[in-house]
Amino acid sequence: MAKTNNIGGFYRFLEWLMWIFYINILWLVFTCIGFIAFGIFPATAAMYAVYQGWFRNDVQEVQITKVFIKTYRQEFFKVNGIGYITLFIGYILYLDFQLLANIQGLMLYIMQAGLVILGTIYFIMILYIFPVYVHFDLKFFRYFKNAFLIGFFSPLATILMVVALVVFAFLFNYIPGLLPSIGISLSAASIMGCALLAFNSIEKKQRKFTEKID
Repeated sequence: MAKTNNIGGFYRFLEWLMWIFYINILWLVFTCIGFIAFGIFPATAAMYAVYQGWFRNDVQEVQITKVFIKTYRQEFFKVNGIGYITLFIGYILYLDFQLLANIQGLMLYIMQAGLVILGTIYFIMILYIFPVYVHFDLKFFRYFKNAFLIGFFSPLATILMVVALVVFAFLFNYIPGLLPSIGISLSAASIMGCALLAFNSIEKKQRKFTEKID
């Protein structure tokens, strides 16, 4: 009986790995369809949408392609806006860090501290921006604000994301072939899974708060 369960568990693991690989292929193909520059953000949003639905049992395996293509088409322009604004903010932070080389004395330490804080805010925001985008229906600029706030007030989920990404970085460094085959998809699955923990925790707290008021 135990042997049968082990075989069944191993089969499910292989099946899960196959879908991770398939979603990674979809991401690569649709990124290229958008000539990379205009395809990478819609393809990433579509990938997160698939995982969000899959983890919540709203999307079955046979629906993965349909959900991916639908999200890619519907969110193409809006998510490109989100993506390029996020990229622009990152570029400004990069330039600010470069300017530190020309500053000395007390001002250097003040600027370093400020940029480290801003860099941390930015890092948390980019971890959550796509999960928040596919999970919530918000006004355009609220995605940036909510991505940071949810990450900041969900330290456990955020730490789990970072740990997962560090582990994957070491794994892909030792086995480089994993990065193009499942790396992007596996990382997105981990981030989305952790983000859902944060979303569920916040929603439970909101329900309890509402019940107390009532």
